[in-house]
Amino acid sequence: MVSQTQTVCVIPSPSENPSTRRRTAAFATVALTQFLLIMAISIVVVPVTFFAERQGFSQSDIALITSGYGLVFSGLLLFGSRIGDKFGPRRALTLGLVVFAVGSLLGVVSVGHPMMVISRFIQGAGSGFAAPASMALVGRIYTSASHRRRALAVYGIMGSVGGTCGLLTSGLIAASLSWRWAFAVPAIAAASLALCAVKVVPSDSAPQRRIRLDIPGAVLATAGILGISYGLMRAGNSSFTAPDAFLPLGAGVLLLGMLGIVESRVKDPLLPLRFLLSRPRGVAWAGLLLITATNAVATLVLTLYFQQVRGFSAPEIVLAFLPFALVLGTGLFGGRMVAQLGASVVTAIGLFIATAGAALVATLEADGSHDVLLFIGMSLLPIGTGLTFSGTTVLAMSEVPSSRTGLAGGLLNTAIEIGAAGGVAILTAIIGLHSSTLMSGGVEETRASVHAYSFGFLVLALALAVGAICSLALAYRQRYEAKKLGIAESHERVQRLGV
Repeated sequence: MVSQTQTVCVIPSPSENPSTRRRTAAFATVALTQFLLIMAISIVVVPVTFFAERQGFSQSDIALITSGYGLVFSGLLLFGSRIGDKFGPRRALTLGLVVFAVGSLLGVVSVGHPMMVISRFIQGAGSGFAAPASMALVGRIYTSASHRRRALAVYGIMGSVGGTCGLLTSGLIAASLSWRWAFAVPAIAAASLALCAVKVVPSDSAPQRRIRLDIPGAVLATAGILGISYGLMRAGNSSFTAPDAFLPLGAGVLLLGMLGIVESRVKDPLLPLRFLLSRPRGVAWAGLLLITATNAVATLVLTLYFQQVRGFSAPEIVLAFLPFALVLGTGLFGGRMVAQLGASVVTAIGLFIATAGAALVATLEADGSHDVLLFIGMSLLPIGTGLTFSGTTVLAMSEVPSSRTGLAGGLLNTAIEIGAAGGVAILTAIIGLHSSTLMSGGVEETRASVHAYSFGFLVLALALAVGAICSLALAYRQRYEAKKLGIAESHERVQRLGV
């Protein structure tokens, strides 16, 4: 809890505002909501997996428990963003947190697989409403552009901090507590945040215009994203050619294609197609896809490496992942860097640092001979992740009208969810193919697995480098356009003065 408070308190509130403390408390509430919702993705993985294996659950049963939350979360984000725009973000935030708390409590009292799955589905539904609303509220808490950018930078870090803390907490619960604490901790946190939201978050103002719910668009978007998310999850467990993977993937793509047709014809679309054409938001979404894919793959692959190759126990794996806690430190300077250098530059820096981290992690060996390089890489990855989240969050919200802040938040969290699932699916396929190729050439299984892991991280490093270059290109273009605009304004002023 101390680290969370330190992360939040770096936000400066306008000293001239008499409600500074209330603003800080309100921002802490929405930022910790994002922290909680992302933490919930991974906090159940280790303890529930150990429990499920003791109960004799199948691998598909375990996958549904661990991934069911993300499936519903990602599927409802766009519809949840529209609910927030229509009824007010504070109402949507409070409703989402209450639903999330109810789902978590159901998990605490679960007595079997069906109840645990339903619990995760209800948690995901609550998150689908709370996540876009929490981001929309940042703009209402900080109306000044400079303070809002700083706040968004720190808000973005909370996602990566939540993921890291979820992973570490998951291991600690598995090592020393009952698995039910993986549901009890989120339940307590969600209930507390719901109470804080009612007390300190700005009340909802009347919408400037009447917003219609695009029900056909909501159904198509939810079903399409669910299909793609489920297909990617199944592909990560088997392959893209398996029927249970490519059928939902194909259906999801088809439904999203139908969504594009529907949205081009309705008066008040759920997802205006022109909203997707912004270059800064495109770079932000691509950066989020890359960095969340990197985090998900690194967590999965390194866990397998430490457990199966190095023979680490659960507590030892938790200690091995302690370098990931360095993401907490980025909250101390991420916001300042965005304010001084710009969001696109910070995004590029973060992706370059993550590139170096992935390249160093790729030096891992079965005998641990390169552990120094491995742990340096594991230290660089969270720093790059934190900076990338800071930059991309600000970019994703750039030039977004107030009526679409919920939509922007929903798309940002969708990119996070799809990036994690897609990254695991694609890299798992690449690693598996490379390992099979090596073993067919006579390489021993363990060595083949380690070389395949290394190859997967090199692929990640290449993708991250491409993303960093794109972010730098955007930064150059933005500065060129700003300079050109400044020259034009100066020329207009000269003409007006008759000089």
